[in-house]
Amino acid sequence: MAVNKPDWTTKTQQDTENEAKGIFNNPILDNESPAIKALYTSIREAIDKTNVHIGYIANEQSKEGITTDQKNAINANTAKTGITNAQRDAIVANTSKTGISNAQRDAIISNTAKVGITNSQAAAIINNTKKTGITTEQINAITANSAKTGITISQKNAIIANTAKEGITTTQKNAIVTNTAKTGITSNQSNAIIANTAKTGISTAQANAITSNTAKTGITTSQADAIAANTKKTGITIDQARLITALNTGVQQAVATNTKGVTAIIIPQVTVNKKASTLDLSIRLSDGSVYATSLALTRLK
Repeated sequence: MAVNKPDWTTKTQQDTENEAKGIFNNPILDNESPAIKALYTSIREAIDKTNVHIGYIANEQSKEGITTDQKNAINANTAKTGITNAQRDAIVANTSKTGISNAQRDAIISNTAKVGITNSQAAAIINNTKKTGITTEQINAITANSAKTGITISQKNAIIANTAKEGITTTQKNAIVTNTAKTGITSNQSNAIIANTAKTGISTAQANAITSNTAKTGITTSQADAIAANTKKTGITIDQARLITALNTGVQQAVATNTKGVTAIIIPQVTVNKKASTLDLSIRLSDGSVYATSLALTRLK
């Protein structure tokens, strides 16, 4: 017989009246949540498939089945007791075991045939085992020795740590002694070294410039002698300087007064020394002519 599917898509007049009163007998699919809608659809599909199988079964029942002997044989076979999962696992485990060889089997048989010890021998062994191997004095000595105070765990660790230390060789010891004897530097000296190290040196260009300047040629010995000789020369006195100034002024005034219509340029040159003095005059006129004369100067006072 086919299975009826639920139908939430239609609503009777009675359902409408009941819902107005707050009574909901049959739900409506559109009012449900998506999950309920999906469940409703799945149920309807499952019922359709079930009805198809019901039809297949009905068709098969109409066919001629098995004989009574076949049915009895099936029942008898079904009633047989099989093995459990535990029994199956045990069989698998036992199958994977490695057996013993013929030599091992013979060795087992041979060992089994050996004669063991008697009960008296066993008792004698037990009694002998219970015996104290050392004397009373030895026991006392052991007890006294056990009572001695040994070293602590800290001392033991210290000994182990000290043993693990790596010593130095004679060469290293001598090197240390030699290095200790060296005179070091003070803090001030160290600071001075650091400060000096931080100073900015000269660049390569500056070094080249210094080298180039050092290579320059100075004056010769003759030039140095000439400079020295010139330095020793005696200059003029204040009176001689005044004389030269007066002469220059006087000559210029005389020319300007006595020369008419001609522009004259007077170039005086006075040579003064301790013994004699001279006045050299060069007069250049505007017409291009030049006149020169030399006067001897004598100091009267």
